[in-house]
Amino acid sequence: MLKLFFKYWLPVLLYAILIFSISSIPGPELPQNLILSDYLLHILEYLPFGFLMFRAIRNTRSNFTLRKIFISSAILVILYAASDELHQLFIPGRYASLLDLLCDGIGAAIGARIAI
Repeated sequence: MLKLFFKYWLPVLLYAILIFSISSIPGPELPQNLILSDYLLHILEYLPFGFLMFRAIRNTRSNFTLRKIFISSAILVILYAASDELHQLFIPGRYASLLDLLCDGIGAAIGARIAI
């Protein structure tokens, strides 16, 4: 069991810590001409998270169908992304955005799909 944790869940945990750490850095809003780039960055940030989450669930929950693994992965990563957006409300120069959350979810879904 511990071997499964280190192989599959530890990367998920470490990636979540990385996202939290990056989100904790105070900073100004991006210039308006970088809006599309900001959304692309959110997709790219959460794509590996979706991949890692799918991989962890797939290899530790043998009774789950691929569909259930995909949905579970997406929901867990989106819930984390929502908590990250709320966390940013308390960081100077950062803000929460539903569009950022949507892009996070898209990235998570793409990552989980790649893992299939």
